[in-house]
Amino acid sequence: MSKCDLIRDLLPLYVDGAASKESARAVEEHVATCYECRRALQDMRAPNPLPAPDEEDMSFAVSLGQLREMRVKRRARYILLGIVVAAVLFALGMALFPSTEAQLPRTRPLEEYEVSLVELKGDILEELELEGDAVMAIFYAPKSIEWYSYSFSMTPALDGNYYDKIYFTALSRQPHEAVDEADGLYRYFITSQKGWQEMEIYKGSEGNCQLLYQPGDTLPTACEELKQTLAEEDMFSAEMQAALAYQVALNHGEAQPTATL
Repeated sequence: MSKCDLIRDLLPLYVDGAASKESARAVEEHVATCYECRRALQDMRAPNPLPAPDEEDMSFAVSLGQLREMRVKRRARYILLGIVVAAVLFALGMALFPSTEAQLPRTRPLEEYEVSLVELKGDILEELELEGDAVMAIFYAPKSIEWYSYSFSMTPALDGNYYDKIYFTALSRQPHEAVDEADGLYRYFITSQKGWQEMEIYKGSEGNCQLLYQPGDTLPTACEELKQTLAEEDMFSAEMQAALAYQVALNHGEAQPTATL
């Protein structure tokens, strides 16, 4: 094997930087004086040009580029369509449903409704499937007041005990004028909360209320007309409305109560 053959076998290692120091020195000394080996080294170091793409490759590249462009445009259309649909749904929701704040029920001022308490005892409790004596709150309020509620709170006292309180409250989404007999409607709420006789009972809500009962007070008991109607009639029937009005009139001490329903 000639020295040129040996050097040319080492050239790939030399170009890749994998030749030993002695081999690299031998290659450098030889190519300094040998034209053929120096030309072979230059050819190895020259970058290999990429082959020119043929027509099929060019067609594929163009098709791939067009496909990507179509995907980008389609995605943009979907995003734009989503924005338009969301805007339409939002506008429709605002038109059909007012703001959430306006829809929330609010505690009504005390002058907009009345509350009268009645104690339920005896056979009516069994018919109503109640255990123990119960207290009935009779509301009189405009028909447009949608809800009435019962709430219960425990407040710590200085002596370490807890004094329980009951609140009967009317709620509505819209404000109303003071209760008008011509537009009024009776509703009732019954609670058999154990030990209610030892609790304070209020009309309204905590912080805005009127005391109706405190331990030691005596509440009027339900009249026979009310007890009979409670067991048989719906709250908003004419008979039930008349019985509730009669009971409220008795509570107020009216000898000949009348009610406009």
